[in-house]
Amino acid sequence: MVRTWIFDFDGTLMDTMGALSQHAARILSALYDVPHPEALERYRTTTGLPFSLQVAQQFPDHPRNETAIAAFEAIKEHYVTWSRPFPEVPATLTALRGRGDFVAISSNNFQHIVEKAVQAFALPVDLVCGWTGTHLKGPAHFSRVLAASGSTAEAACFVGDSLNDARIATAAALPFVGRAGTFAASEFLTHFPSVTVIHSLKELL
Repeated sequence: MVRTWIFDFDGTLMDTMGALSQHAARILSALYDVPHPEALERYRTTTGLPFSLQVAQQFPDHPRNETAIAAFEAIKEHYVTWSRPFPEVPATLTALRGRGDFVAISSNNFQHIVEKAVQAFALPVDLVCGWTGTHLKGPAHFSRVLAASGSTAEAACFVGDSLNDARIATAAALPFVGRAGTFAASEFLTHFPSVTVIHSLKELL
Protein backbone atom coordinates (compact mmCIF):
# COMPACT_ATOMS: atom_id res chain seq x y z
CA MET A 1 0.00 0.00 0.00
CA VAL A 2 1.30 3.46 -0.93
CA ARG A 3 1.86 5.67 2.10
CA THR A 4 4.18 8.27 0.52
CA TRP A 5 3.09 10.19 -2.57
CA ILE A 6 5.57 12.23 -4.60
CA PHE A 7 3.97 14.50 -7.16
CA ASP A 8 5.48 16.32 -10.09
CA PHE A 9 4.16 19.88 -10.17
CA ASP A 10 3.52 21.35 -13.63
CA GLY A 11 1.08 19.25 -15.61
CA THR A 12 0.42 16.96 -12.65
CA LEU A 13 -0.82 19.17 -9.82
CA MET A 14 -0.96 22.41 -11.79
CA ASP A 15 -2.85 22.94 -15.04
CA THR A 16 0.01 24.90 -16.57
CA MET A 17 1.52 22.87 -19.39
CA GLY A 18 -0.71 24.35 -22.08
CA ALA A 19 0.35 27.89 -21.23
CA LEU A 20 3.99 26.98 -20.63
CA SER A 21 4.14 25.09 -23.93
CA GLN A 22 2.79 28.07 -25.86
CA HIS A 23 5.16 30.49 -24.13
CA ALA A 24 8.11 28.22 -24.84
CA ALA A 25 7.12 27.65 -28.45
CA ARG A 26 6.84 31.39 -29.13
CA ILE A 27 10.30 31.96 -27.65
CA LEU A 28 11.91 29.05 -29.49
CA SER A 29 10.27 29.94 -32.77
CA ALA A 30 11.37 33.58 -32.56
CA LEU A 31 14.94 32.99 -31.43
CA TYR A 32 15.85 29.85 -33.34
CA ASP A 33 13.84 30.39 -36.53
CA VAL A 34 11.86 27.16 -36.28
CA PRO A 35 8.16 26.85 -37.15
CA HIS A 36 5.80 27.15 -34.19
CA PRO A 37 4.53 23.53 -34.43
CA GLU A 38 8.11 22.24 -34.44
CA ALA A 39 9.03 24.49 -31.50
CA LEU A 40 5.99 23.23 -29.60
CA GLU A 41 6.97 19.60 -30.16
CA ARG A 42 10.61 20.25 -29.23
CA TYR A 43 9.42 21.65 -25.90
CA ARG A 44 6.92 18.86 -25.30
CA THR A 45 9.33 16.02 -25.99
CA THR A 46 11.86 17.36 -23.48
CA THR A 47 9.37 18.49 -20.84
CA GLY A 48 10.18 17.36 -17.33
CA LEU A 49 13.63 18.95 -17.50
CA PRO A 50 14.50 22.51 -16.41
CA PHE A 51 14.09 24.82 -19.40
CA SER A 52 17.83 25.55 -19.39
CA LEU A 53 18.53 21.86 -19.99
CA GLN A 54 15.78 21.60 -22.58
CA VAL A 55 17.35 24.42 -24.56
CA ALA A 56 20.85 22.98 -24.18
CA GLN A 57 19.61 19.62 -25.43
CA GLN A 58 17.70 21.04 -28.39
CA PHE A 59 20.16 23.78 -29.41
CA PRO A 60 23.58 22.89 -27.97
CA ASP A 61 25.98 25.84 -27.61
CA HIS A 62 23.67 28.21 -29.47
CA PRO A 63 24.51 31.89 -28.79
CA ARG A 64 20.84 32.71 -28.10
CA ASN A 65 20.36 30.09 -25.39
CA GLU A 66 20.79 32.48 -22.47
CA THR A 67 18.31 34.92 -24.03
CA ALA A 68 15.73 32.15 -24.44
CA ILE A 69 16.20 30.94 -20.88
CA ALA A 70 15.88 34.44 -19.44
CA ALA A 71 12.70 35.11 -21.43
CA PHE A 72 11.05 31.88 -20.32
CA GLU A 73 12.02 32.15 -16.66
CA ALA A 74 10.76 35.76 -16.54
CA ILE A 75 7.28 34.45 -17.38
CA LYS A 76 7.46 31.90 -14.56
CA GLU A 77 8.23 34.59 -11.99
CA HIS A 78 4.56 35.62 -12.39
CA TYR A 79 3.44 32.02 -11.97
CA VAL A 80 0.75 32.58 -9.34
CA THR A 81 -1.02 35.21 -11.46
CA TRP A 82 -1.71 32.90 -14.40
CA SER A 83 -1.50 29.35 -13.02
CA ARG A 84 -4.13 27.22 -11.29
CA PRO A 85 -4.21 23.71 -9.79
CA PHE A 86 -6.34 21.12 -11.54
CA PRO A 87 -9.81 21.27 -9.91
CA GLU A 88 -9.53 17.97 -8.04
CA VAL A 89 -6.06 18.60 -6.61
CA PRO A 90 -6.79 20.32 -3.27
CA ALA A 91 -9.44 17.78 -2.26
CA THR A 92 -7.32 14.81 -3.37
CA LEU A 93 -4.23 15.96 -1.48
CA THR A 94 -6.36 16.70 1.58
CA ALA A 95 -7.85 13.20 1.43
CA LEU A 96 -4.43 11.55 1.12
CA ARG A 97 -3.06 13.45 4.10
CA GLY A 98 -6.27 12.86 6.01
CA ARG A 99 -5.70 9.14 5.91
CA GLY A 100 -2.15 9.60 7.19
CA ASP A 101 -0.21 9.52 3.92
CA PHE A 102 2.86 11.71 3.35
CA VAL A 103 2.50 14.09 0.39
CA ALA A 104 5.52 15.67 -1.32
CA ILE A 105 6.32 17.60 -4.48
CA SER A 106 9.32 16.93 -6.70
CA SER A 107 9.67 19.52 -9.44
CA ASN A 108 12.21 20.99 -11.82
CA ASN A 109 10.41 24.31 -11.45
CA PHE A 110 12.32 26.68 -9.17
CA GLN A 111 12.04 25.99 -5.44
CA HIS A 112 10.86 29.51 -4.61
CA ILE A 113 8.21 29.45 -7.35
CA VAL A 114 6.80 26.10 -6.23
CA GLU A 115 6.76 27.22 -2.58
CA LYS A 116 5.01 30.47 -3.53
CA ALA A 117 2.35 28.59 -5.51
CA VAL A 118 1.82 26.03 -2.74
CA GLN A 119 1.18 28.87 -0.32
CA ALA A 120 -0.97 30.90 -2.70
CA PHE A 121 -3.25 27.98 -3.52
CA ALA A 122 -3.14 26.47 -0.01
CA LEU A 123 -2.01 23.07 -1.29
CA PRO A 124 -1.72 20.61 1.62
CA VAL A 125 1.74 19.09 1.22
CA ASP A 126 4.38 17.95 3.69
CA LEU A 127 7.52 18.68 1.67
CA VAL A 128 8.51 20.66 -1.42
CA CYS A 129 11.58 19.70 -3.46
CA GLY A 130 12.21 22.13 -6.32
CA TRP A 131 15.06 23.06 -8.63
CA THR A 132 17.74 25.02 -6.79
CA GLY A 133 20.44 24.70 -9.43
CA THR A 134 22.00 21.59 -7.90
CA HIS A 135 19.45 18.78 -7.53
CA LEU A 136 17.17 17.78 -10.36
CA LYS A 137 13.90 15.97 -9.94
CA GLY A 138 14.92 12.36 -9.43
CA PRO A 139 17.15 10.40 -7.04
CA ALA A 140 18.18 13.32 -4.81
CA HIS A 141 14.59 14.47 -4.37
CA PHE A 142 13.32 10.92 -3.89
CA SER A 143 15.93 10.18 -1.22
CA ARG A 144 15.02 13.37 0.62
CA VAL A 145 11.31 12.52 0.56
CA LEU A 146 11.83 8.94 1.71
CA ALA A 147 14.05 10.09 4.56
CA ALA A 148 11.51 12.71 5.65
CA SER A 149 8.59 10.30 5.49
CA GLY A 150 10.39 7.30 6.92
CA SER A 151 9.15 5.29 3.96
CA THR A 152 10.70 2.77 1.61
CA ALA A 153 10.58 3.03 -2.17
CA GLU A 154 8.18 0.08 -2.26
CA ALA A 155 5.66 2.02 -0.16
CA ALA A 156 6.01 5.21 -2.21
CA CYS A 157 4.75 6.33 -5.60
CA PHE A 158 5.82 9.07 -8.00
CA VAL A 159 3.01 10.66 -10.03
CA GLY A 160 4.00 12.65 -13.11
CA ASP A 161 2.82 13.81 -16.51
CA SER A 162 5.90 13.29 -18.69
CA LEU A 163 7.89 10.44 -20.18
CA ASN A 164 10.91 11.86 -18.37
CA ASP A 165 9.03 11.42 -15.08
CA ALA A 166 8.44 7.77 -15.95
CA ARG A 167 12.10 7.30 -16.86
CA ILE A 168 13.48 8.70 -13.61
CA ALA A 169 11.00 6.76 -11.51
CA THR A 170 11.88 3.54 -13.33
CA ALA A 171 15.60 4.20 -12.92
CA ALA A 172 15.07 4.73 -9.18
CA ALA A 173 12.93 1.56 -8.86
CA LEU A 174 10.08 3.75 -7.63
CA PRO A 175 6.48 2.85 -8.53
CA PHE A 176 5.07 5.33 -11.05
CA VAL A 177 1.65 6.56 -12.10
CA GLY A 178 1.36 8.68 -15.24
CA ARG A 179 -1.16 11.48 -15.52
CA ALA A 180 -2.38 11.69 -19.12
CA GLY A 181 -2.52 15.16 -20.61
CA THR A 182 0.89 16.40 -21.65
CA PHE A 183 1.40 12.90 -23.07
CA ALA A 184 -1.47 10.65 -24.08
CA ALA A 185 -2.07 7.40 -22.22
CA SER A 186 -1.01 5.54 -25.36
CA GLU A 187 2.37 7.32 -25.37
CA PHE A 188 3.04 6.32 -21.77
CA LEU A 189 2.06 2.72 -22.45
CA THR A 190 4.10 2.51 -25.66
CA HIS A 191 7.27 3.34 -23.75
CA PHE A 192 6.32 1.93 -20.33
CA PRO A 193 3.75 -0.85 -20.84
CA SER A 194 3.47 -1.77 -17.17
CA VAL A 195 2.72 1.69 -15.71
CA THR A 196 -0.68 2.82 -14.50
CA VAL A 197 -2.10 5.83 -16.33
CA ILE A 198 -4.82 8.08 -14.88
CA HIS A 199 -6.70 11.13 -16.16
CA SER A 200 -7.51 12.68 -12.77
CA LEU A 201 -5.79 12.51 -9.40
CA LYS A 202 -9.13 11.44 -7.90
CA GLU A 203 -8.32 8.01 -9.32
CA LEU A 204 -5.60 7.66 -6.68
CA LEU A 205 -8.15 7.54 -3.87
